[in-house]
Amino acid sequence: MWWIRWFAGAFLKQQSREVLGHAKKHVTDGIRQHNYSTALQRHGPAAERGDPEAQFLLGCAFHLGKGVQQDCAEAAQWYWAAANQGHTGAQCNLGVLFHSGNGVQQDYAEAVRWLSHAARQGSVSAQFSLAGCHERGEGTRLDYAEAVRLYRWAADSGYAPAQRNLGRMIEYGLGVTKDHVEAFVWYSLAAEQGDAEAVYYLAQVKGAFVPRELARARRLASKKAKVFEKRRQAKPS
Repeated sequence: MWWIRWFAGAFLKQQSREVLGHAKKHVTDGIRQHNYSTALQRHGPAAERGDPEAQFLLGCAFHLGKGVQQDCAEAAQWYWAAANQGHTGAQCNLGVLFHSGNGVQQDYAEAVRWLSHAARQGSVSAQFSLAGCHERGEGTRLDYAEAVRLYRWAADSGYAPAQRNLGRMIEYGLGVTKDHVEAFVWYSLAAEQGDAEAVYYLAQVKGAFVPRELARARRLASKKAKVFEKRRQAKPS
């Protein structure tokens, strides 16, 4: 149907930016825990010996130019070395580089391959990025049902953009049964975390409810939020 294809295409640029933005956050979180002014001195020898964590950290340093001159091609080489040893973060970030074409020739199929490896190991970043590839048919067949499955994985981990995108898929019935109440729940969870687009979609979907339905949707959203809060508190600090 034409409107389904329009919906998928309308979010292409926005979600591509999110893939890169979330990857940058993932890399920055890793960098925040290390002093990259001595990155090469500290991690270089171990990376050369084949230590995957050191290779990943050097990849992060070159990716964002922390302590070294930014060089995505060099980052890709270190990510590649670590990714081939099963390092989840390196697999995710290598997939992002292939998706964007930074430091390597753009190759959506190769991006999907590496993101799939990381997603199977539980990387929320990879699950979200891979879901977008399936939603847009980049490097793999267009598969809304698979996109929903992956968005749900990431959404259940509390990642707001995945919660928002899952809500959109459910609101429009893409790969899943259309359900305005469930869409409202996921929009609410994302909006509570400050996702601006979720706030907008939440306001729009409210128009589909009669007062009794809206009250039910709010109760379900509140219940779901409490579940996530208990999970958050249960995680070790």
